[in-house]
Amino acid sequence: MSLLVLLGGSSADTADAADAKSLFEQMSENLSSGNWFSTQETSNALRSAMLYMQGGQSSSQTKEIKTEYSFGAGSGRNSHSFTSQTSQISMGNPSGVSGVFTVRNVSDAPVYARVSVRGLPEEGKEQPLSNGLSLAVEYRDESGNVINPAYLNPGRDMVINVTVANNRPVKIENIALVHQLPASWEIINDRIGAEVTEGKNTSSFDYQDIRDDRVMTYFSLNAGAAKTVAVRVNNTYGGSYFRPAIHAYVMYDESLAALIPGVR
Repeated sequence: MSLLVLLGGSSADTADAADAKSLFEQMSENLSSGNWFSTQETSNALRSAMLYMQGGQSSSQTKEIKTEYSFGAGSGRNSHSFTSQTSQISMGNPSGVSGVFTVRNVSDAPVYARVSVRGLPEEGKEQPLSNGLSLAVEYRDESGNVINPAYLNPGRDMVINVTVANNRPVKIENIALVHQLPASWEIINDRIGAEVTEGKNTSSFDYQDIRDDRVMTYFSLNAGAAKTVAVRVNNTYGGSYFRPAIHAYVMYDESLAALIPGVR
């Protein structure tokens, strides 16, 4: 794609224009699909797309793009015009839990629309998930007995064992396990003060990041294999707290994921 642009494929009067336009549209469809791409694939595709868009703008820098859009019932139709390569419109915080977004291009140049929605799930309303991966969690006291963490006395320690299993018949790489903890539990980091042997990695994980409120562990699993990640915590503060969801996913393909919902 980049080579076609550099050869002049972004100009309408070149022999490569049709090929460049077709490839640009195909690339746009792929990037807008539900498929997952690596960081390198995505960055190269976006770089090529920007080169094509910049080349297309060079012959008519002041050409105006006109659109009409609406969102939700009763919002009415709004007009939006721009001359830059990209333009962003804030829809604010619409009421309700769903809505219909419509956009109409009233100019003679192609327009590629993207709707981006962000927010936080309502507390405890996540749905259990197991697609390619599965999760199990157990809580054990200092004697190794399985316990209900809601009844752990303040000041006592416990070990949380989170097991991630690969349910697919092939190896899964780049798994990220995000284990966030309630504010009442303090993580006991056994790595602090531990002897470190230079040049040797005795961990069974590719990487583990221990923070104030969560432990993030990265590893791979062979077909049908499972791995348990243990975290030791202290029940430091009394009261009522929300225990966040535990989430495992494949970093470059989040269609493979598992989730245990949070509880209060």
